[in-house]
Amino acid sequence: MNPVQAPALLASRGFGAALLALALLAQALGHHNTDISWLLTVCERMLAGERAYVDILEVNPPASILLYMPAALLAHVTPLPAEFHAGALTFLAAGASLAFCARIVRGGRLAAEGERGLLLNLGVYALALAPGLSFAQREHFALLLLAPALCVCVARAQKNPVSARHAILAGLLGGLALCVKPHFVWAAAPPLMFAALHARNGRLFAAPEVLAAPVFPLLYALAAVFFFPAYFAQLPALLDVYVALRTPLAHLLASPWSLATLLMLAALAVAGRREALAPRVAVPALSGAGFFAAMLLQGKGWVNHGMPGLLLVSVAACLLVTPALARAQAGREMGGWTRLRTYGLFIVLPALVFVACVLGLPAKLSGWEEHEGALEVVGRVAPQRPSVIAISEDLDVGHPLVRRLGGRWAGRAGCLWLMGYARSLLDAGPHDAAWRATMEGYVERDALAFAQDMARNAPDVVLVSRGPSRAFLMGHAHVAGAMAAYEKRATLPDGLEVWTPKPR
Repeated sequence: MNPVQAPALLASRGFGAALLALALLAQALGHHNTDISWLLTVCERMLAGERAYVDILEVNPPASILLYMPAALLAHVTPLPAEFHAGALTFLAAGASLAFCARIVRGGRLAAEGERGLLLNLGVYALALAPGLSFAQREHFALLLLAPALCVCVARAQKNPVSARHAILAGLLGGLALCVKPHFVWAAAPPLMFAALHARNGRLFAAPEVLAAPVFPLLYALAAVFFFPAYFAQLPALLDVYVALRTPLAHLLASPWSLATLLMLAALAVAGRREALAPRVAVPALSGAGFFAAMLLQGKGWVNHGMPGLLLVSVAACLLVTPALARAQAGREMGGWTRLRTYGLFIVLPALVFVACVLGLPAKLSGWEEHEGALEVVGRVAPQRPSVIAISEDLDVGHPLVRRLGGRWAGRAGCLWLMGYARSLLDAGPHDAAWRATMEGYVERDALAFAQDMARNAPDVVLVSRGPSRAFLMGHAHVAGAMAAYEKRATLPDGLEVWTPKPR
């Protein structure tokens, strides 16, 4: 392959179409992950008349539910399932985000004409293909919503033109991203500060996009108070237990997505040198670092939390080399590989393949199952369309399994997270008597709710997970009493147990 062929291939429409086709294939072969499956269940139960945070107990604020309500509504008026609509709407959102970014790039003259094919294909990779197992997650939508605002930041930093209409719309979309999770302000603020410093223009802090950004968060806060008052009633338990239980910082930093993000940031600083301070590189890199900080702040370390930071840092690395690749494509650099072109083809491109693997793209393509054999075993021992509940603090024990079986979730909560997390906090060390009494009250509340759900719904299947919390969960009087009428029917390779009612 001569020096022109590789960049020309990367910029071609055929390469972009292949990336999109692979993204569509991955979503068709795979399935939505745990969080999305549970939130779709919450939406469907709300449409059936149940009340969020009362009849259905959810740890996330209302925006997480409302994000998937369109897919659930479409499933009610079409023969296609909510999962299909969630995926289709996400692809449409990615296309709309890319199209809007392209308008801002053209209007602000942010890229040479020869680079646009490279940038478009990079956008298809980052927004449609690479998210892998986190496709259609809340962090994925936040990335789609923030992307136009980041393009505006690049234009502001370079003192390039941005139409007021584009700036206001980008600001409104960025505000929607903050509604999804307020932690994402960490991803939005550093690029704005960089733009103001780079352009030496403090008035950018009052630019149209900045003034527009708070509109949706303020409206959302008012709507949440008015339409979801029960969420605020459950907020103390969320703060005491869910927010308080954090993964140790060393474990957060040791995750593959954390290590990859930190390594790529270091590579930008070392290999990019002065080029890394160019706005087109610095803005996505800073936003990616902000998403990484938001992951650390949330303290859970899950792959969806790390996904947007890793992708944005990867995009920054690509933007470092696209000008040189575009010049090579145009035939203006035929005298051998420049440093940046070598960096691009032999470091950045392999890194992009690695990023997609870390984020679970191969698992999507292989039809990966959260608990190997669960679909086959539960399908064999339970009736068709079974009702299912779980004794586990992990959401992935019952979701998306119950939806893939066409079944019904028999619990108010998606799992016994309150009970399990409170146990972990109690085991972590001594505290004062009042605090311990509060934690024990949460344990009692969750166990009693489980027993009531068992008595009311008589599920066909109870899934019991292995792990350090199993003995504690199964040993509680309320849980043990509810399980007296059930027997173990099977154990999966990872230790997950399948229980069904005893014969009468």
